[in-house]
Amino acid sequence: MLSIPTYTQTGVIQGSVLGPLLFLLYVNDVTDVFGDKCTCKLYADDIQLYSIVDQCELRDMQSQLDALQQWSDTWQLNISYKKCNVLYLNNRKNKPNVNNMLGGENILQVSQVKDLGGYNRQ
Repeated sequence: MLSIPTYTQTGVIQGSVLGPLLFLLYVNDVTDVFGDKCTCKLYADDIQLYSIVDQCELRDMQSQLDALQQWSDTWQLNISYKKCNVLYLNNRKNKPNVNNMLGGENILQVSQVKDLGGYNRQ
C-alpha cells in the first residue's frame, strides 16, 4: 500500500522517521542562549537549567528564563509552563522569596522534582 503525499507548511508529521532527528537539529541551539551563567541538560523534549547562586544572583536565573522565553518566541516553540518547576536547595531553613516567571506565568516552587537524566551541555 502506498502512502499519499501530504504537504505541510510547518512542523513535522508525527511518527515520521526523520522527525526526531529534525527536532534535535531544531532545538540544538537552545543551550547557546545561556552562556556560562547556568548549566543546561537536555533530555528528549525537556530542558533542565541549574546554577549555584547566592541571594544577589537570584535575578540572574530570571534573566536566563527570559532568554529561554525569547528563544521560544523566536523559534515558535511553545513551552509547557505548567510542567515547569523551580527547586531551591540550600542549608537555610527559609527558601528564597523569589517569583520566577516564564512567559508571564509564575513557575511553581517545589520541594522535590523528578530528574529525567539527560546529558550535560555547557
